[in-house]
Amino acid sequence: MAKRNEQQLKLSEESEEYALKPLSDVGSGKAHDPEKKRLSEIIDTLNDLFGSEVNDEDQLHFAQGVAIRQIFRNKVLPLLQEYFFEDYERIGWVLSKRP
Repeated sequence: MAKRNEQQLKLSEESEEYALKPLSDVGSGKAHDPEKKRLSEIIDTLNDLFGSEVNDEDQLHFAQGVAIRQIFRNKVLPLLQEYFFEDYERIGWVLSKRP
């Protein structure tokens, strides 16, 4: 095998080219992807708003709500669209809370 490239990484603080900066605390790594960065900001904001007020029961309630929405979107709605031949007015009438 041919040697393609070799670089020297200075790991000593005394060297002039010391480029590694130590992490000062847990969670100091940040996302580089813009979408992940935005998601990280949203999560940080939610954590600041609710903090320790969210308990296991709240998390379970949220997860169940997400699961129900996914089931409705992926299973129930396609069946209604097929049954009513994509007549959204009739689908809306069936799903409404009117007597």
